[in-house]
Amino acid sequence: MVACTCSTTCTTSDTSRPSRRSRAYPLLLLWGILCTSRLSAAFCDEAPDAEKSARSFQLRLASLEKSAVSFQKDSGKYDREVFAVNYPLLLLKIEKVKLLLKRESAWYSTTDSTEREIKEGEALTKLIASNRLAYENATGFQERAYFSEVDDSPQPYFVYLPKAYYDSPTKPYPLMVFLHGYDTSTTKVNAWTLSSNVLDLCDRKGYVVAIPYGRRNTDFVSIGEVDVMTVIGEMKKHFRLDPDRIYLMGVSMGGYGAYAVSEHYPDVFAAVSVVAGRTDHYFWQKLDRQKVAPFKQWLIDGDNPISLVDNLRNLPLYLTQGEHDSLVDITHSRRMVETLKKLSFTFKFDEIKDENHWIYFDNACYEASLDWFDKYRRDLFPRLITYTTYSPKYGRAYWVEIKELKEWGKPADIRAEVKTNNVIEVKTKNVAALSVEFPKSLLDPARPVVLQWNNEKVFGGSWQSQAGWESPLNSPPGPQKVNGRYGPIKEAFNEPFLLVYGTQGGDRTKVTLSAKAQKMEEEWRRFADGSPTVKTDAQVTETDLVQRNLILFGDASQNLVVARLQKQLPIEFKEGEYHVNGQTYRGEDLGFMMLFPNPLNPKRYVVVQTGVYWGDSLPINHKFDLLPDFLVYNNRTDTSDYTNKYVCAGFFNNNWQVDKNLIWTNGQ
Repeated sequence: MVACTCSTTCTTSDTSRPSRRSRAYPLLLLWGILCTSRLSAAFCDEAPDAEKSARSFQLRLASLEKSAVSFQKDSGKYDREVFAVNYPLLLLKIEKVKLLLKRESAWYSTTDSTEREIKEGEALTKLIASNRLAYENATGFQERAYFSEVDDSPQPYFVYLPKAYYDSPTKPYPLMVFLHGYDTSTTKVNAWTLSSNVLDLCDRKGYVVAIPYGRRNTDFVSIGEVDVMTVIGEMKKHFRLDPDRIYLMGVSMGGYGAYAVSEHYPDVFAAVSVVAGRTDHYFWQKLDRQKVAPFKQWLIDGDNPISLVDNLRNLPLYLTQGEHDSLVDITHSRRMVETLKKLSFTFKFDEIKDENHWIYFDNACYEASLDWFDKYRRDLFPRLITYTTYSPKYGRAYWVEIKELKEWGKPADIRAEVKTNNVIEVKTKNVAALSVEFPKSLLDPARPVVLQWNNEKVFGGSWQSQAGWESPLNSPPGPQKVNGRYGPIKEAFNEPFLLVYGTQGGDRTKVTLSAKAQKMEEEWRRFADGSPTVKTDAQVTETDLVQRNLILFGDASQNLVVARLQKQLPIEFKEGEYHVNGQTYRGEDLGFMMLFPNPLNPKRYVVVQTGVYWGDSLPINHKFDLLPDFLVYNNRTDTSDYTNKYVCAGFFNNNWQVDKNLIWTNGQ
């Protein structure tokens, strides 16, 4: 499969394209580093033996797993950084060995690769036991990992440290975060990295490089975006980075991700480079926006680059695309460029004459991107900010933050400007609450501040002893769409979650509900390379209620947990019968999904699924994209986007209540 930016199943192929990864490089480098350690020398004294039996591998794998359990049990006795770095990497090695033994990688010589991964795992056990840090004082390309509590999985990422990194112990380095393209062959044992030529270029330019795995092919949104931001956090913890020189580069699918991530978090980055990236989902999918259901528009627009373009005002953007791109229409970049021109934003566009989509397999776009990055530093206190969001989850931009929306299902806009005479002027649309950090570098300390919000003075006076100003939240009794509980359904899968199937209603029901939970677990594994836990309703503990979002299969007569919650949920339902805002929808061909703050712990979500399973016609990497807060659907397919046809769909309002203005029905 070609490395592309597909949002649906892609069948384009190109067997002549250059290789897009150095497949064994990160493994060999770690192997070499570990071999230099006296602790691991015994494991590195000879090349892998291709004749080693599967039985031998299984025995050594079992030993690694036993060590991992022991380390976890006694984690408090190890150095915190050593355990945080080494232990997730050990878990990753164990998982990769299992994948290789299942012959799930067509790229690797399985015997040699399995031997290498096992030896690296064995070396890591020695390092952990001796409180030694993997990659200690090592430069070059490194495979690393963190442990994701979302689904109890080790997630890989890749790092390149310039050869001179340790020469100056106090020098902060710029960071380039690279987002890869779409490729169905991408797995943990076959990750998309960068060629040695590109890494040599980064070395010469003095850049540290981070390559998030991105949970395979997620477009780097939702759980993929969680991965990107987690990796950036890991890089800040472990390396000397200049916080004002963090840059984001994405190619193909990663180009779309670079747009979306930087538009969600513009104050994290100093500049962005997008190579052959799509900019508009509607244009990509040949959709007439006016014919797309309003709830789907809201879900699309929240990640859609062209819909969030105002967020790039203070983020210099470099676009590159081949003139004859046969995969992503060049119109994507041209339309973005015209929009940026009208807004007078800082950007550069290189349309490469006579080139196709795969320009990112050559060095030129990387060299040009690094040259672009060299020009810019992050400005945390720009004089003028414009920002659009569809959820307070992405409410912060520089020194302002949208805390609450007036109406759900509509965008919120903010324009904040420091004017003359210490006047801060803020204008908003659909914003119920906000906060303003006083941008001290732009203010005269000898003068009072005047803060105006939509032409009304909300603050005036001395400001030097105050961090800023914040309006009160609208907080009537009951759950509110504030403080991290916003929805929609996909958000439940971006935090620790548990799949729970009902055991009531007879053996046949139990088998059906168990199959649904197992199916979702398998789909998540294929989509996000995680391993969520599946439990019965009777196995759910009080600790689970505190620590996890619960994905519940079955209605109150089938699932014990749903039975505990039913009376506190705003929609009444049972399998085949759903009551929404005075309307009843019945049928064996119907399914239902709903997200709501867990009445037993409002800091977590519950998602209920009953009836027809959702999304059988959808590609594996887009199962949750178009799910609102609640949805009644049937077993037929909407050919415009391959979702189940909706019967009734909607968002809860700011009070997590059913609102007739946020419900859409479909007569089909």
